[in-house]
Amino acid sequence: MNQYIQLRNSIYHFRFKVPKSLRCIIDKAEITRTLKTDSYQLACIKVSTKSALIYQLKNSDVSKNELSALLVRLFDFSEQKEICDSEVEMKIGDQFQKSLDIITHISPHSHNIEASSLITGQNGALSCVEAPYLLSKAWSDFVDFKTWNDKRTKEYTAHYHFLLALWGDVDVRAISKQDIRKCLNTFELMPQGNKKPYNKLSVAERLNYPTDAIPEENFISPKTVKSLLKTLQGFFSTFLTGEKDCFIQSPTANVKYTISEKRFGIYTDLEIQAFEHEADDVKEPWQRWALLLAIYTGARRGEIVKFMYDGVKLDTEHNLYYFELLEGKTEAAKRKVPVHPKLIEKGVLKISGIVIKAETITDYINKTRDTLEIPLNDLEDSKRIYHSFRHSFITKGISKGVTVEHLQSLVGHSKNLGITSRYVHRLSLADLNEVILKISYSSY
Repeated sequence: MNQYIQLRNSIYHFRFKVPKSLRCIIDKAEITRTLKTDSYQLACIKVSTKSALIYQLKNSDVSKNELSALLVRLFDFSEQKEICDSEVEMKIGDQFQKSLDIITHISPHSHNIEASSLITGQNGALSCVEAPYLLSKAWSDFVDFKTWNDKRTKEYTAHYHFLLALWGDVDVRAISKQDIRKCLNTFELMPQGNKKPYNKLSVAERLNYPTDAIPEENFISPKTVKSLLKTLQGFFSTFLTGEKDCFIQSPTANVKYTISEKRFGIYTDLEIQAFEHEADDVKEPWQRWALLLAIYTGARRGEIVKFMYDGVKLDTEHNLYYFELLEGKTEAAKRKVPVHPKLIEKGVLKISGIVIKAETITDYINKTRDTLEIPLNDLEDSKRIYHSFRHSFITKGISKGVTVEHLQSLVGHSKNLGITSRYVHRLSLADLNEVILKISYSSY
């Protein structure tokens, strides 16, 4: 991309780095103005008209008054007429052809300027507009720049294929800090490529795989997301900024990814109440319990499918009803989940033998959320799916003073207590019931 053009929130801006000799006059290192277009070609045309002014600012001694006047002219794009897409293509084509026609007349000192980077401005004046530095070319140069072992090469290549599928073969200079953050957020919501059935999918297919249809344990791990961030830092900061001078500041600067970062959003109490009221009105039993069990157990989608089929059991010693999971991916997933009084009140003791696919539940919840006009993202702009009921349940428990250890036992999370874990035994059903009793979404 032209060094004077910057992409921000899908709109191109004119960026001018103030020469050091002028910073004593104007106390700014850089000035930007919007070009009010999302077309890179049109942005190039607009910026090319300022070539003479840029040259004058960079190569002339100017007073403070002269500098102010030049800067006003430099950032004034008001007189430029709007150009439609077809006119842009024609204008760009004509300009490059003119550049090619006169390239043989360029001074010998300009032999290092590529023909593809020349463009004519107003009055036929020739100025330099850098050719796009495409991701494929930049990555090839990055590979030549680095020395990796086989393991690293495989990991970095996988990251490159993801970036290419996400961004396309874009000009790397157009990548912003916002793009880097969105890249990490998108990556963490993809399924792992080494697990069935995802191992038969292309990167693009996994990129577009429905998030709601991915079990929690099949998402890309936070550790792998951090690995991608390290790759991005090496590519954008060390190579493109430090080695190639493509950026004044790398778009990865100050971008962090914390492993404890929430993957999904949560529902508010009012939104939970809206779902609960919806459950009272539906006719199909599976629809009713898909909602209510998610709200009052904090269980995973697959576990709730099993609850609906197996039904409720009774612990005669404590006179407590519970759901039981005899198997799971981890030892912690095998557990008993006390039945919330709200569920008993709504008739959960009568359910059993309900057969339903997890994917069907996902589709139903998404449609219900839209029908209730509940936004897809929460107040922190995190995406909300069926699994968000589990996040909401855990968040509610913490807000009611439940310890993390008790919540981990209730929802089937492995305990991260270090050596202490060997001394912590499974909590009793009565203990877990005390946690369940604290879960309430009432506004009073």
